Amino acid sequence: MRALLLVTLLAVPVVLTACQSSSEPLPPSKAVTTTTTATTAPAPGVVTGSVDVFDQVGKESITVSAVTILGAVAGGWMTVHVDDGGRPGAVAGRTHVAAGTTKDVVVHVSQASSDGRYWLVLHVDAGEPGVFDFPGPDVPVKAGADVVMKEIKLTP
Repeated sequence: MRALLLVTLLAVPVVLTACQSSSEPLPPSKAVTTTTTATTAPAPGVVTGSVDVFDQVGKESITVSAVTILGAVAGGWMTVHVDDGGRPGAVAGRTHVAAGTTKDVVVHVSQASSDGRYWLVLHVDAGEPGVFDFPGPDVPVKAGADVVMKEIKLTP
């Protein structure tokens, strides 16, 4: 018992020292892009998701590494929008995705962007199941206050 008490008393200063903040600044780091993926079901009635996609070479399709949509019984739509002055413009392609996480989603591009910039926007399938109703009930999915979307460059 005394040995346990002694180990505990000796460990407390070590733990407190390790938790203490340093007055030295942290070294600068390289910019890192991260995508947060929801892993638990959202509250009832809430739809959320994430999109992992990067700049690509090609001109007829875009491959999305992973699409996650949670809280949508009928799944959703991974859409491609042409760039319209730094924001999503006309829909240039779409494909349906099931609820949950889907990897390597290919979306065919039917309309070329003048500068190769596109926006990948996740929409909920809230209207007639399997029919893309946008504008209408198949609105973009949000993660918190932000629309789940990502701008990419497609280089021929």
